[in-house]
This record gives sequence, structure tokens and C-alpha cells, in this order.
Amino acid sequence: MTAEYALRHTRLDYLNVNDVSFTGQSYYLQGAYHFTDKLEGLVRYDELVWDLDDQYGYRWPAQLGPQFSRYARDWTFGLRYEILPSLLLSAEYHHVNGTGWLARLENPQGESRNWDMYAFMLSYNF
Repeated sequence: MTAEYALRHTRLDYLNVNDVSFTGQSYYLQGAYHFTDKLEGLVRYDELVWDLDDQYGYRWPAQLGPQFSRYARDWTFGLRYEILPSLLLSAEYHHVNGTGWLARLENPQGESRNWDMYAFMLSYNF
């Protein structure tokens, strides 16, 4: 089991608005299980909230982004398989509610409140 918690205070000064500040939090809880010496599974829950006083973004101005850009709640399921002592294959599936982790500059069109992500990695250690 692994867990982490962060409490962040943020102050912004942009768009001719002074003293915009908020306190947010993020945390995750992860469990991993070794099925065999070479195969490991994991389950993780992550949560990010940019403003604890507005956890669902209801007061967030629409011109700055959708309400769901103020949070992200992510369930992850993954497997890791050690092919060789120096070669690892990993796969993860994420089901995410909210886009709090996504930069709008890089994702201007594809924002939707519920989304999925698949990640695969083949790594070699030397």
C-alpha cells in the first residue's frame, strides 16, 4: 500500500484580477499485489481538487474553463510483467472524471468530463 497527500495554497494574478487565491488538495491511495515473481497488479485512486471551497467548480467563471476543469478523480488498474530481469512490460487503464490535470492549451477541443486513458510501456534497465 502506498499513499500521498498534498495541500496547496495558490494565488493568481492575471486578467486584471488581483488576489485570486484558493486552497486545494490532491491525494492517492495505491495497492499493489505480486501474483507471481514476475507479474504484479495495481489499483490506485487519485483525486485532485483545485479549490476546497468550490470542489465541483460551480463558481468557476465559464470563460476560464468548464466546471469539471477544477477537479479530477481517477481510478487506475494496471499490470506489470517482468519479461527479463532488465526488461519490463507495463499496462494501465485509467477512468477519469474531470480534467483538472489537463492543460487547456494542449487539449482545447477534447475536453469531456468523463474520459479514459490507456498507457503501455516497455522499459529496458541497464
